[in-house]
Amino acid sequence: MVKKLATHENIPTKIALFNLDILSPTLETLERSQQMKRRYGFLSNDALTLQIMEDLKIENLASNDSDFERVDFITLYKPSASITQP
Repeated sequence: MVKKLATHENIPTKIALFNLDILSPTLETLERSQQMKRRYGFLSNDALTLQIMEDLKIENLASNDSDFERVDFITLYKPSASITQP
C-alpha cells in the first residue's frame, strides 16, 4: 500500500518554493545535544531539536509531544490532535 503513495514525492519541490535556508547540524551541535538528553530526559532527535532551537534562539515550537512541556526555554503550541475532514 505504501508503495502506491506518490503525493509525498512533490514535497521537496514545494519546500523549495518557500525560499528557505535549510541548515544541517554540526558535529559540535550533536555533541552539545547530549546535555539536553541529560537535562530533560530526551532521546536523540528531541534533544537535537532543542539544541538547535537554543542555538538559533528559537523559542516557539508546535508539537503534540507533551514531553516538550517540561522544557523551560520554549513556548509549546499544541495543535489539535484530531482534524475533522469533510
